[in-house]
Parts: sequence; C-alpha cells; structure tokens
Amino acid sequence: MTSRPLPLLLAGFLISTLYYVITAILPIYLVESSAHGGLEWSRSAAFSLFGTYVAVASISPFAGGACADFFCGRKIIASCGYMLVFFGILFLPVCTDALSILIVILFIALGTGFAKVCLMSSVGTITATMDHNSRQKIYEHYYVGMAMGFVVGNFLANPLFDLFGIKGIVGAAIAGLAVSCLLGFRYFTPFIKKEPTTKESPPSTNTLLLVFGGLILLAVPFSLVSHQCHTSISLFVHQAVDRSLAGFTIPTLWFASFGSLAMVFFVPIHRRFWKKVERFIEMPEFVKMGVGFLLSCSGFACIALLAASQSSLHALSILTLLFANALFFIADIHVRPVLFSSATTYVPSKYHTLSTAVVYTANGLGGKLAGAFAGNVDTIGFTNTFLLCSIICLGCATLSTLLWRQSSRAQTTSTQQGEKTL
Repeated sequence: MTSRPLPLLLAGFLISTLYYVITAILPIYLVESSAHGGLEWSRSAAFSLFGTYVAVASISPFAGGACADFFCGRKIIASCGYMLVFFGILFLPVCTDALSILIVILFIALGTGFAKVCLMSSVGTITATMDHNSRQKIYEHYYVGMAMGFVVGNFLANPLFDLFGIKGIVGAAIAGLAVSCLLGFRYFTPFIKKEPTTKESPPSTNTLLLVFGGLILLAVPFSLVSHQCHTSISLFVHQAVDRSLAGFTIPTLWFASFGSLAMVFFVPIHRRFWKKVERFIEMPEFVKMGVGFLLSCSGFACIALLAASQSSLHALSILTLLFANALFFIADIHVRPVLFSSATTYVPSKYHTLSTAVVYTANGLGGKLAGAFAGNVDTIGFTNTFLLCSIICLGCATLSTLLWRQSSRAQTTSTQQGEKTL
C-alpha cells in the first residue's frame, strides 16, 4: 500500500471537477433551446429534476459508505461508483425524455457520491501512521483540490457547452473520470492500520464519541450558513448590488470563485499558524471550528451592513463582497478538513468509510436546511437573514469553546486514569 498522497489528491480533484461540470451545466442543458444544443424543457420541470439530482448526490455518500464498511468493501463500491458515472455520462446525450434523463442523472449522482466517499476515506488510510499535523496537512491539500475542482468545473462548463454542446461535456467528463479511476484505484486496497509511535495515552472511547459527535453536531449549522454563498447571498448580489465596474458587469458567481482562490493562497499561512498553536492545546478540532464560525460571523456582519446601508458606492460594495467571500472560504478551510480528518481519527479504522459518509450527510442536511432558510428571505429581508446567520455563527463558536473544554477535561481524566492503572 503506497503512502504517497499526490495521485489520490489528483483523483479527488478530477472527480470534483467532473461533478461540478455536470452540476453547473445540467440546468442550462435542460432549458436551452434545441438550436443551441438544449432540450427546451420548462424551468419548473428542469429545476424539479435538478433538485432530485442534488438530493441523491447528497445522500449517496452515506449509502456508499455503509455498503463499503458493512458489506462488500471500499474497492467494490468505488468500482460501482466509477461504472455508474461512466454509463450515466455516456448515455446523457442520447436521452431526451424525462424518465431516461432521470435514470442517467441518478447514475451520475450515485456514482460520484460512491467515488467521493471512497477517495476521501482513503486519505485516512494513507495517513494512519502520521502525526496529527501531517494528517491535517494532507486533508487540507485534499480539500483545496476539491475546492479547485469547484472553480475549474464552473469555469469549464459554459465554454465546453457553447463550443461543443453536450458531447463536449461528455468527452471531457469521461477523460477526467478515466484518469481519476487510474490514479485512485490502488488506494482502495484494504490496509491494516498501524498505531502511530507516540508516548501519549490514546483518548478513551467516551472522549472519541464526544469529539466526533460534537463535530458532526456543529457541521450541520456550519453547512447551513456556508451554503448561503450560493443561495441568499447570490440572490442578494444578483438582485440588489450594482456589479458594474469600468463598464463591465461582474458575474455573480465570480465572487464565490474569488473566495475559493483566496482560500488556496491562505492555506500556507493557515498551516504555519496552527502548527504553532497546536503545540499548546489538546483536541484542537473544536478550536478550529470556533475560529471558522467567528470568521463566518464577521463575513455575514459585513454583508448585513452592506444590505442595510444600500450603499451607492459601487466600488465599496464590490470590495465588501470580495472580502466577505474570502472570509467564508477561509472559514471553510478551518472546518471541513477538520470534519473529514476527525472521521478517521476518532473512529475505528473498520468504520472509516461510514464515518466519512456521516460527514457528507451532515453537510448535505445543512445544505438542505440552507435552501429552506434562504426561502424566507422575501419575508424577513436580506439584512435580517444575514444578521441571523451571524448570530448562528456566534452561538456555534461559543458551543465549540464549551465542547473543547469538555473534551479536553475528558482527555485529561482518561490520561490520569491510565497512569493510575500503570
């Protein structure tokens, strides 16, 4: 079993890029006129089908993780995932009626979920013998790769479709799928976890459950607020912000893309800072979560002030939105890698795929709640929506601190009991 992570990181980047290329272009493909390569569906029919696709894509990692850990293993689930994606993409251009389109997009949604959860849990396998800092570094790199997949996928979707139609999307997706499979497949072989060389007493089972359970509890509200970038914030930017600058109108989605790129450049600073801090604290996961919530709290406060002021200073509005989106994605790098790392740090190795799937499910549940939350924006207004998100973040930051103190106390007690036993 190889411990070199680069091929696995590239495999994750490619499956993420493939998913976001398909996700970004699917609504456009369904409603576009036949003269421009589309199917000419109504918007209601298209978005109803698209909602089903997103829902299945959110649930599929949990189904794949449960099957991998309890029935047939990671290798078979990953193989099924890649095959489902391949057949779904291959038949996408030849399907035109609602039933056949539904079947092929369900193949894609299930397959990408199966592949993603197997790839992510494999990160825990190759880092099993590493120390905490090294594990976090690999998870951060993997998450950055997924974030870049989001940027590249959204960037490529429109040009490929405009130039080559849906067949161009299919060709690029199959090529990425094949390379991802070749790079990632060797990591699905079972691997016996060795205990890392450390003089510290391992945390007790109760401590492990407290940490992982607490992190999953916090994952849902974090996903709720972070998904506002693509719901209420996008709607606010699209409808209420003058995005013109020097005769050019900045596309709405570019603000989120800027935030993702800002996160990539921030990662080295983030790693050096936390490497120093983690020398002095135990169970740093909750501390990182708290910092992530505080950053998001500040970002929502900035946008709430912008919405309340209705500033006519276009440059100031644009700078505020860029700054807030940078805060949101820097918050992400404090939270999501921690969640996925905890799934393989605080859970027995035979359940790594399932615990990783639980993290995906918590994120999916938060995303679903985010849509329902943003649906009330017409009733309570943009300003109150962003203020509520800021308050939620502040409350969760406080809860993170309390859980950190509780888990540290439990770890100290466990260590003292272990020393008495010896």
